[in-house]
Amino acid sequence: MQNGNNTAAAESTVYPTTEANDPDDAITPAKTRLSAWLLRTSLPDLIDTRHHSRDFNGSRAEYIYRRMRLLALVFAGLAPLWIPVDMVLLNGARFQQMLMLRLSFSAALVLLALWTGRPHNLTLARLRVALFIAIPGLFYIGSRLVLNDRVPEVGVLMGYSFLPYLIVSLLAVFPFTVLEGVAYTAAIGAIVAGTEIAFGTLLSVRAF
Repeated sequence: MQNGNNTAAAESTVYPTTEANDPDDAITPAKTRLSAWLLRTSLPDLIDTRHHSRDFNGSRAEYIYRRMRLLALVFAGLAPLWIPVDMVLLNGARFQQMLMLRLSFSAALVLLALWTGRPHNLTLARLRVALFIAIPGLFYIGSRLVLNDRVPEVGVLMGYSFLPYLIVSLLAVFPFTVLEGVAYTAAIGAIVAGTEIAFGTLLSVRAF
């Protein structure tokens, strides 16, 4: 009799079906978090800083300062590693000019990284980023001059022409508002466009 009851209980047990593993169940929490974030987010706060609190601006300034300083040190350390390539591909006079330009580029970035005053000041944070853009921009212009207004379309030296685009991509690591991001990107675009106009290559394939 006992065995019969156990058999009946086993037969009446309801096992979970595969419907419990519906992929939509895994996506639902992510959708919920996204919806909650959108409800807390104010579009004007994403566009500019007019409604940001002083504490928030201070925290954001520190984030910008720390990331800019790290990137400046990385660039300053990597730039001299290209010297052997210049030595092989450039002749004596051009190599000397590029060497001085490259060392000046690294030194300027080191000085920028060593500027540690008032890291919570948003105005200074913006100025630091502007300098971080200007230094590679000047290096880009100087390298074009050293290479006699031309960057090879193929080969290792073509890497000089990608520097402005690299800086644009690095802007993504900074917590900018929309207006700040647009302004810095426009500044880099102005440097590139001005250089190409000066060298008469703006509408050429080489410019892109």
